[in-house]
Amino acid sequence: MKLSDFFDQQLIVRDNEFNVTYSQYFEAEKCIAYVDNIEFLNKLNLNKNISVVLTSKEFINLISDEKGIVLCEKPKEEFFKLHNKLALEKKFNLVNEHFIHESAKIAPTAIIGNNVQIGANVYICDYAIIKDNTIIGNNTRIESNAIIGADGMQTSYIEDKSFFIEHLGGVKIGNYCHIYEGAIIQKPYQAYFTEIGNYSKISVYVNVGHGSKIGENTVLAGGAQISGNSKIGNNVWIGPSVTIADSIIVGDNAKVRIGSVVIKNVKDSEDISGNFAVSHNSNLKNYLKLIR
Repeated sequence: MKLSDFFDQQLIVRDNEFNVTYSQYFEAEKCIAYVDNIEFLNKLNLNKNISVVLTSKEFINLISDEKGIVLCEKPKEEFFKLHNKLALEKKFNLVNEHFIHESAKIAPTAIIGNNVQIGANVYICDYAIIKDNTIIGNNTRIESNAIIGADGMQTSYIEDKSFFIEHLGGVKIGNYCHIYEGAIIQKPYQAYFTEIGNYSKISVYVNVGHGSKIGENTVLAGGAQISGNSKIGNNVWIGPSVTIADSIIVGDNAKVRIGSVVIKNVKDSEDISGNFAVSHNSNLKNYLKLIR
């Protein structure tokens, strides 16, 4: 796609091709981005994946020569309007082929979206919803009322008013996974996947936030809340009703105990608990002091 396909020629300072709107959470070639502050400008110029920039007059001469430029009074607003147009007009599809393996068993009340790929021996139970751009690996089971590919809440404001953003992302679930009743796995608004690794279990009423990546053989127990763009490692235990803040990294073999609220990264093999969560041994010592 080229800028001239979407914008008035008079606003195009320098034309160039692009494929998708930019996000800091994934790498893709030929992205279109916007800039409205000097702090992001320096990062933008160094990013070879950004091929086109929407910006105002004050930044035009500061943008590197190889990038296309569109002149905008409101770059952020024009960026999200373009994003919504790409989504609604299906100009970009994260998953291009719709495929359901002949051995998959899908309940008649389940809802299956477009551009969905379902592997061998998959079970999808009553009233489960599998939304667009979902990939489900072999031998995985999706229980009743689970929602795969729910829109994640993206809070963006244009002139102090919330702005609705269409979702281009999807969900990728590995082999031998088990998604239990009422679990919700959100997709990002940008064109990348929320991912669940092989052999992982997502228990009842768990919410996995948009763009998060759950490793292999990891368990998210009932009611856990994983905020957007978090990374949970392999062989991790996330206890019931745990809350993990946005963009947190939990290392391999870690244990986060029941009801913990996690606001900082967790190291490999670390065992934490509490609100806010710290070393479980430290928490126990403090608890014993309180009850004596």
